[in-house]
Amino acid sequence: MIAVDFNEGKLSHQIEKLARDAGISQRFICYDQMSLWLNDLIKSTPPSTYKQGRLSLLGDINKLFVSVGDPDFAELMEDLEADGQLPPGVAVNLEGDQIQRIHEGARNNRGRVRREGRKTGTFWEKTYVKRANVRKYKRRRLKAVGTLKAGWIPAAKYYGRLARRTAKIPKWIDKGQDQRGSTFGRMNIWGDGDIGSANSTRYAADAIRPHLIAWTRRKRQDDIVKRSRLRVKQLVKRFNEAA
Repeated sequence: MIAVDFNEGKLSHQIEKLARDAGISQRFICYDQMSLWLNDLIKSTPPSTYKQGRLSLLGDINKLFVSVGDPDFAELMEDLEADGQLPPGVAVNLEGDQIQRIHEGARNNRGRVRREGRKTGTFWEKTYVKRANVRKYKRRRLKAVGTLKAGWIPAAKYYGRLARRTAKIPKWIDKGQDQRGSTFGRMNIWGDGDIGSANSTRYAADAIRPHLIAWTRRKRQDDIVKRSRLRVKQLVKRFNEAA
């Protein structure tokens, strides 16, 4: 799990001034900034696109398995065994759950299968599997591409509702992915307290790098002092709609 929280902190003067000039509560401004921050986090959390996530997943699976056509499978096993190249447990006809156990066991703390080669010191022992079984497993896992991003969705929708702002969620990560996320904290209308959100997706603590959190946080801090008259007008309109 990884959590982010928003409080006035160094921005207290800017938020207080904006609230006073616009005639709205400091809490509403914080809700708005939290909503925008979560939009930034969804956009910045890997993968950047479905295509990128798809290629990464398929590449990881291909590091571990050799896909063999069904008619050739028995013959290949016989040839390998005859040549003494069939270590116990290496070339077997695996089903989905067995394939998943090998895949999950090879993933690191960021959810990726390490690259092979001398630099990483990793040389994966390939497992021979029927092509149909590998394809079936790949189709099932591709449905979960974007799950890391989707961990921000519950909080993005929650703070979006409070700020009367539509959360910017790519359609491809809002189609059944496991959305493990939550909100926490309390804040009064004067902005005292803090509010936050958590991404509880597996691997989130290591796959979402600290510099990504820091960069998006700075973006919000810079944004609060760059509000145009039009944006302030829109903010006031949404505040009145929420009243």
